[in-house]
Order: sequence, then structure tokens, then C-alpha cells
Amino acid sequence: MILNPGRDHSAFGGTSTTGLDAGATSPDPALVEQVMAWIDALPAGGGRRAAIFGDVRPWSEALSRRGYRIEAPREASIDLALVVGVLEREAWDRWTLQQLHRAIVDGGHLIVAVPNLRALTGPGDLAFLTGRLARELKNRSRRALGLPPPREAFRGRRYRAEDLERTLSTLGYVVRQRSACGLGWIAPLGTSRLAQRVARTHVLLCERVPGRFGASSRRPYPDPASHRVRFERTHRRYLEDRSRWLAEHPRFRPATVAAFDPSAYAGRQVLVLAPHPDDELIGCGGTLARLIAGGARVTVIQATDGSEAASLWNAPDDVRRTVRLEEARAVGEAMGFESVICWNEDNAAFRERAERVDELMELLRRLRPALVFTPFVTDVHPDHRVLSGMLARALARAGEAVPDSRVLSYQVWSLVPPNLYCDVTDTMDVVERGLWRYDTAMKVDDYVHFCQDRNYHDAIAYAGHPGFVEAYFAMPAASYPELAATVGGSRG
Repeated sequence: MILNPGRDHSAFGGTSTTGLDAGATSPDPALVEQVMAWIDALPAGGGRRAAIFGDVRPWSEALSRRGYRIEAPREASIDLALVVGVLEREAWDRWTLQQLHRAIVDGGHLIVAVPNLRALTGPGDLAFLTGRLARELKNRSRRALGLPPPREAFRGRRYRAEDLERTLSTLGYVVRQRSACGLGWIAPLGTSRLAQRVARTHVLLCERVPGRFGASSRRPYPDPASHRVRFERTHRRYLEDRSRWLAEHPRFRPATVAAFDPSAYAGRQVLVLAPHPDDELIGCGGTLARLIAGGARVTVIQATDGSEAASLWNAPDDVRRTVRLEEARAVGEAMGFESVICWNEDNAAFRERAERVDELMELLRRLRPALVFTPFVTDVHPDHRVLSGMLARALARAGEAVPDSRVLSYQVWSLVPPNLYCDVTDTMDVVERGLWRYDTAMKVDDYVHFCQDRNYHDAIAYAGHPGFVEAYFAMPAASYPELAATVGGSRG
């Protein structure tokens, strides 16, 4: 199946869309009965195209009798997706649901059945919970010691219904029905609340709505005040870090936040520094789209190979070191970048090197960019700080070759103290399409909705109205080395 433009997916999430899943077992008859009752109650109008993930035997004939045509999904092609006995065996389950969202037509439906984390219906349930507790204690011990989580092989998962519903809601699904099946020895409890809580399987019927809020009346913008409170609570650490840095360096505290006009840079050169493939879209993708539409010429430096992505831990070394840069080149072509320069630095050991600083200095002298985009100097990721430090050294040496350049520091993880913002409401779809091409990283983190939440917050906070903006700390290039000197630029 093909959902990500330009990439060939022979199977969806590693599971055959037409044959039998070798690991699947026949579902509980009560589950089949519940699912079919829901399907029978769906509106009769519209298309009748369905995709089945898992064992097709209990479903294909029954769906065919109801007028459904079983198809392998393409983008916006199916009316009903049935996911049973599959999601729990997908290492990147949120990614699987997100791909499905693109395959289901607006107003279509998803039915998903997953094992219950709290199930107590069979002898394996207690063993699973005991093993999970032991792994959680081990991971907490490692975190307390400052160690990274172990790179363990994925062995499957179970779900809390409320957590799954939260993920589905974020992706653009509205849960219309929820049930529980597989009561086992607790069947005498019937449909009691306790029985539902510890049953073997959660079953959910969802309706597909737009994935990005504000895109239509079916997915309106959330209440601005409530969203701002939630965002700032979630990112409290970064807000506190920003406040602490400003208190230590009050000369950089912005007096105002101004709107940025990309149309003023028609025909000018723009240079973007990306520590990893995808940072250029996460930090400033909507602004770059507006600059390019206005006639600016954009060059992007991809500093590292991105080989440390969790989805590549078990990949062959030649794949690990190349796949994300291939994605970056495809993104560059789709976005209309004039050039994508790949340094191929090792993501696991990115350090400042004199020859790279020289190369960056020569590029600055050759391009004479009007704008230079780079991560903000306080970003928590060490690779981001290394690259910003290299820019400071290169600018100091480039001297009068870039007299009119401005550096726009963008946000990835940490938050800037903004003095400039660009309205990207009309280019958020461009950013989203670009991020979909970065599927290696998107398997691990949902950057589409990460950007949505941050950019909506910033529109409320800095532009004063619903929409999406990208925020920056902007300054003359000549002053940037002074800014970079406020933090350490080395890795670790």
C-alpha cells in the first residue's frame, strides 16, 4: 500500500492486508458479534470499501454480504477499517493508526480491538502484569541513574482504554462506541463495571474527522484559554528554563513580538541549519514555505545522518546511515529548496569540527544569506547546541561578508523568548505533507501534532488570535556570537 508519497509500502505496518496474519488466532465469537452489530448500525449511504488488518476469515464474507468491497487502502480510499489482533504486535502502533487515518475518508469509520492491560481473565494475565512491573522498575532505576532506556526487542503490548482513546482523539478519531469482550471466568459478573474493567479485550468504534484542528467545522480549534493552560503545563520545564536563562541574561529579553513578512525576501538567499533531518520542518517549515512562495531561495544544511532514531536501532548500518538523508532530499524537492547539503556527520557522535566551521563560513560568504535559521542556543538537545555554536564561529569569521544577515533562532524542543513570529496558518498543510515524508522519525514521535499544538499556542500567545504561527528569536548576524556565548555549545 502507498500512504506516504514517494515511498513504496508493500504491507501496512508489517501486516499483510490481504492474507492471514500468521500470529493471529480466531477472535472471540462475542467480539465478532459486537463488531458486526456496530457495522450493521452504520449509515447505509456513502461508499462500501473496507480494509481488514489481521485474520480476514471471520470478517471478509460477512462484510461482503453487507455490500462491502475489500480493498488494500490508499490515501482517502476506504470507508471502514477493521483492526483486530494486530495493533498490539506493532512496534509503532500510533504510527499505524496515523497511517490509517490518511487512508479512511472523512466521516468513515475505524473499529479496533486490542488486549486490555488490566485483564484478569486467564492464567497469562498475571504473568504479563508481573513482567511489566519488573520492566517498569528496571527502567525507573536506569532513569534515576541517568542511564538511557535499554534497547530491548519489542514483544507486544496491552492497552488502557483511556490511553488509547486519548491517542485516537489526538490523531483525528472520535470514539462513538466502546465495549469489552472476553470475560472468561468473570462472566458471572455480566456487564458490571468491574467486568468491563478487567475483560480481555477493548473494542472501539471511531469516526474519522480531520486530523488537524481548525481544518474544518468538524474539527474546530480548541478553546484558546484551555489549550494555552494545557500546553504550558505540559511544557513547564521548558518555560522555566527560558525564564531562568532570561533572568541570567536580561539584555536579551524581548521588548515586543513583531510579525514577520516573508514577501520582503523575494529573490534573497536563505540558509537553514538542521541538526537532524526533520528539524527544518519542525522549527520553521511553514515560514520556509511562505518564503519560497514569495520568491526566496532556500539552502538547507543537514548536519547529521539521523542514525540514532529509535526506529533504526535494529536496521543494517548502511540503512541507518542513509535512509533519513534520502528522506531529507525528497522533502527538499517537494518543498522547493534550492539545495540540500548533507554533511553526513554521525548522529551518535556529533562534535564541532574545524573543517565544518570553515565550510560553513565559505558558504555564508558565497550565499550572503539575508536570513539564517538555526535552533535556539538553549535547546536541550546537544546536537542542536553544537550546530548553533558552529554557526557563531563561522559568522565571527565571515565578518563583513554577511553585514545585513539576520539569524532567526527556531524552536524544536526548548522554547525561544520570541521577538518575531510568522503566521503559518495557510502553510500548515505543507508542513504536514513534508513531515509525512520523514516516516523514519514519525514512527517514533508524532511531529505533526507536536507542531500543531505548539504553533496554535504561539498564535494565541503572540498573535492574539486562533491559527498557527512559528516563533523566533531574531537578531543581526553580527551579534549572534554574543548570544551563543551565553551557553555551552559542546555535546553533553
